[in-house]
Amino acid sequence: MAPQLGRSGFDAAVAKQRMVLEGRYLQEHPGTPYADINDKLFAKANGKAPESMTGRLLADAKQAQQTLIHELEKLTEDPQHPPDLEAYHKVLTQAVRAQTDLLGAHVALYEQALTDPQLSAADRQHIERSENAFALHAQQTVNLIPGALKTALTKADATVSALKQLKQPSEDWEHISTMLSDLVEHTSVDGEFKDALDNAKFPVKLQQLHQHNDGWGATAKAVVAGAVPQMLASGLAFGFARAVMESAVPNLKAQAFATAPVMAAAHEVGTNLLKPMSQEMLGGWALKPVKASEVIPNPNPRVIVDGELKPLTAEQKDAAMQEVDELRGRHLNAQQANKNGTGIGEAEAFGAFGLAQGIRQGIGLAKPHIPVEQFGPRTLASMAGGLIMGGVQSGAQLRSTVPDRRGRELPTHTFKEVDKPLANRLAKAASDAVLASDPSNPEVRQSLFSKTYGSLAGLGSAMAVSSAARALGSDTPAQQFGQVLLAALGSPALLIPAYASFQAGAETDAHQAALEKERETQELPGPGAPAQVPTSNFPRTQTAMQNIRSPDRTDLPHGSMPGTWGRAAENTYHRVRGGLQVASQVPTELTELAIKKVAAHLGEGSDDVVDPQPPGAFPKK
Repeated sequence: MAPQLGRSGFDAAVAKQRMVLEGRYLQEHPGTPYADINDKLFAKANGKAPESMTGRLLADAKQAQQTLIHELEKLTEDPQHPPDLEAYHKVLTQAVRAQTDLLGAHVALYEQALTDPQLSAADRQHIERSENAFALHAQQTVNLIPGALKTALTKADATVSALKQLKQPSEDWEHISTMLSDLVEHTSVDGEFKDALDNAKFPVKLQQLHQHNDGWGATAKAVVAGAVPQMLASGLAFGFARAVMESAVPNLKAQAFATAPVMAAAHEVGTNLLKPMSQEMLGGWALKPVKASEVIPNPNPRVIVDGELKPLTAEQKDAAMQEVDELRGRHLNAQQANKNGTGIGEAEAFGAFGLAQGIRQGIGLAKPHIPVEQFGPRTLASMAGGLIMGGVQSGAQLRSTVPDRRGRELPTHTFKEVDKPLANRLAKAASDAVLASDPSNPEVRQSLFSKTYGSLAGLGSAMAVSSAARALGSDTPAQQFGQVLLAALGSPALLIPAYASFQAGAETDAHQAALEKERETQELPGPGAPAQVPTSNFPRTQTAMQNIRSPDRTDLPHGSMPGTWGRAAENTYHRVRGGLQVASQVPTELTELAIKKVAAHLGEGSDDVVDPQPPGAFPKK
């Protein structure tokens, strides 16, 4: 929607003066609603504010909003006499446009003032105080418009249904419903109003995020919420299950083959049951990612040029959107940095487990009477490694931010909201764990197979390191230092192949989704014909190959910025992971294919039975 004509008279210097005055007034009278500041601050200024255009915009928007809500409330008072569509549409669109002008103008003025390099620190504080007050005004009052439109749309749809049941004409109401639906889309989903509103509300949103995230208390909560669940899962799979199986099978040749499937099954239990249950027990301490669109809204649809409010031109919109996309990409990289599947995140994991195992070995050398090779100390060391890994990763996620053009720090994570009783949340976690463990689901089977083959490769690597340690001896201090170092290196030797296989399913899903999105943008092969894309029995292997050939692609997680030496190093690491994934995903998919072939052969000649499970009954892993 284009802005209303005559929106001129915006003087940057005068607007800055007004904002500073508003900030000073708010400093003396905190909590004053923004809409009241104009009357109270300029009541005796000869009846005219220093910058009259923003005051006029505020008055126009207030009047238009009242008119809109009044018209929407009386919409269905007389279903037999619908309002004139053209006149009604004009009233509603004018109200939406007035609000868009108000929001867009203020966002543009604040942006101009706060990006001025000559702005003093004191004036910056006053202007930011004014900006936050306006953001709160936008959040509290302008949000009424989308809600009122949705309510009116519900009433209009109900009127259409009622008239159809009564076999009475409903065409006029159908047109009104369509018009309201378009306005709901424009104000709530995608449109200039929503873009302007998102920009106007953003300071309050950012302030709320920092109130939740900042401080050592918040960091401690995040560390505990990440450390405890990971401690339990790692202690079960990489500590207890591995130690018990290796003790039960002393033959080194058979040890890896016996231990790998047990470790894989234990990891499934830890991932699907222990971690979710313990996270729910910690309540609102667990973290969730912040959507990039929440902290990096689409460009403001209004701009002030030579004192006149104008819509963005196509060129300006493209340039602004390119800047937004670039910042969102940086936000995504920072969000992924401290998670498994990226170079930084896995370095934190390998360092944590290596440190724990090195300390365990050092204690054994210093205190030979302590049986550090038994499953108890080995389990405790794995639990300690998981504790450090989970705490470091979660704490780093909470502290991770990306600066925008104004230097504001945009968080990548925040705390999850808890809106249900603990018993309900635990029940859901248990139910999800049952579904995620159903062997009739191909995704569940392949997840287990992948972890088994990946663990097998990792155990083989770890055994090679152990053999080197046995050959080294431990008589001299240098040899003992070598023993500690090799014990620490044994963890990444095990975990690099294992973690590569653990991430294969999620990376395959992301790559397939990216391919599907790319296909949708391509030209269709014929009029109205869908693009024909052959399906593959080896999508996991194909994705692993892509990790070798194209590690810099956007659907593969990265924790480093494009074009940096860090990204070059991470891409090299992804190529190594891709090679390890090929080694684990080829047997995974061959095993699954064999199961399907056997099931198909056994099913030949049997009566057709309807699958009792509806599509999508099982969650993808």
